Amino acid sequence: MSTTADRQVNRQSPRAKAMRDIHQAAAERGFDHAELRRMLGVESLTQLSDKQLHDYARHLRRNRPERWRLTTGATKAQRAYIWRLGELLEWTELKLARWLRRRLDIDLAAVDVEPEAARSAIDQLQNAARKLAAERGWRLEFRGNGFEVDKHGADPAAAEHEEVPF
Repeated sequence: MSTTADRQVNRQSPRAKAMRDIHQAAAERGFDHAELRRMLGVESLTQLSDKQLHDYARHLRRNRPERWRLTTGATKAQRAYIWRLGELLEWTELKLARWLRRRLDIDLAAVDVEPEAARSAIDQLQNAARKLAAERGWRLEFRGNGFEVDKHGADPAAAEHEEVPF
């Protein structure tokens, strides 16, 4: 005969169940605890609400692991902007990749590029683009969402504006 105390010990709280579910789903996908925290953007899973834990566990179970990996680290927009800056500098993809690896020790093809490293790469590439624009007499304006370049300088007759979104 079971007592009320026995039933309470065997019953698990919804939060504990959600924690176990998310850890189990992450383990099935090959993520360790540090990767799981980085994916979810928290220092500790205890910072998440019960609903968030449940939703993340469900999402992790339903989706392929590569979708989750792409959400970590630098955004697609940051990566695309870095490639566009490389094109502005008239660098080949190989030259840009080598520069990034040598200068900042990052590989844009990798999934674990930190957003801070991407931001640093963008800042350094923007500085290089400013120098190149000054040398060649281009008008170059950086905006919050991209850049605009006029490769014919101040000559309005031959103005060719290229608007590049971030």
